[in-house]
Amino acid sequence: FSGGQLEHKVMQKTGCLDYSSTEWELVGRNIYKRQISYKFDKALSRYGGEASTTQQKYTLVNQDGWAIEELQLKYYMANIPSKPNTCNVQVLLGIAWLKSTKQQKKVTKNIMSNTSNRLKELFSLVEKDLTSRNGGS
Repeated sequence: FSGGQLEHKVMQKTGCLDYSSTEWELVGRNIYKRQISYKFDKALSRYGGEASTTQQKYTLVNQDGWAIEELQLKYYMANIPSKPNTCNVQVLLGIAWLKSTKQQKKVTKNIMSNTSNRLKELFSLVEKDLTSRNGGS
């Protein structure tokens, strides 16, 4: 989530085409924000589409790590002091419906499943890249 080459490579591989992000901008005490945007690969969403959102990042209280929030997702990333070069990542996904629909339950399940699979793939790619850089197997 630094906006660097790894982030762009991983987002591209997980179906976020033309991914772009602005630099993190300090907006308050230990609070940063940035804009991200991308187009959905047809494999990610059969309807295609684009996403543009604001992310907010702040340090975790009583932990060495960050929380990153955007519209539907909240990421918690914290270093694990007992295990060097290791961190814990938790992702929360929320969906709110403004209007009821017949297929609401099915669509919600589909969104949750697709997002979960994409996030697992995303963090797996990050782990592989970082492990290969550090000479791990």
